[in-house]
Amino acid sequence: MHKIGTFEIQGTFKLTAQELLVATGQIIDGRVKIGSYATLDINEKKFLLKISGVEMGDSAKGAFVGLTFNKNDNPELNLEEVNLKEQIVDILEK
Repeated sequence: MHKIGTFEIQGTFKLTAQELLVATGQIIDGRVKIGSYATLDINEKKFLLKISGVEMGDSAKGAFVGLTFNKNDNPELNLEEVNLKEQIVDILEK
């Protein structure tokens, strides 16, 4: 795998009914795309999660990017136990 970008996670939320984890923030450099992977620190452990969605949004605080991680694509992800803090992550692709 090789690095294609860097992303700053500024916030997260879970959609447990759809089994999704959403990280919101900014692309620092490079790019992100569906099917690429993010290196995340979750509960003091390193995870390599596949990105299942990329969306752009706007709020009172300004523009942001949302990355979606689907439980079906990432079986090691236990949404009930996820505590994802603000962090800088590498975006990788094969």
